[in-house]
Amino acid sequence: MKFIKAFLASVALIVAASSANAATGTYTGLGSVYANDIGTVDIGLNAYTAVVNPIGDFTHSFIFALPELSDVSTTLNNIVVQFPGFDVFNIVDVTYSIIDASNAVLGSSIAGTPFSVSGLAAGEYTFKVVGKTIGDAGGNYGFAINVTPVPEPSSVAMLLIGFAALGAVARRRKTL
Repeated sequence: MKFIKAFLASVALIVAASSANAATGTYTGLGSVYANDIGTVDIGLNAYTAVVNPIGDFTHSFIFALPELSDVSTTLNNIVVQFPGFDVFNIVDVTYSIIDASNAVLGSSIAGTPFSVSGLAAGEYTFKVVGKTIGDAGGNYGFAINVTPVPEPSSVAMLLIGFAALGAVARRRKTL
């Protein structure tokens, strides 16, 4: 019984440690039309910020790659800097979306409202942000891409077989 408790505690620690990875990036001085390759995103939370200098409409594209079959949840928020009488940084009418390699929109939302896309295959995707800056110095926003790997069916089957074997051993020890 002690072995099973120790084993389950070990598994819990491994799961907690593997989901603690995080990547960050800051993009400053972005123009009104901008594309950047942020590379392969890590499993876990990936947070980024961007500053838009020109006032007016903008479109930003962040190209990223998934290393394996994954579920992806995203959010984007306007970071407002104001002083009495004027906005330093502010953006309005912001929408954001995830687009696949064939330019199909897989999910989209407005700033402040998260969305998720399930079962994305390994490959390249685009995180696209469209909006308008109204601040005197432009705009500022932050976004996050949270990646959760989807286990393969064979991995789940192996896990269940392992737990069944542990249960059989524990039951057998109890009856002896």
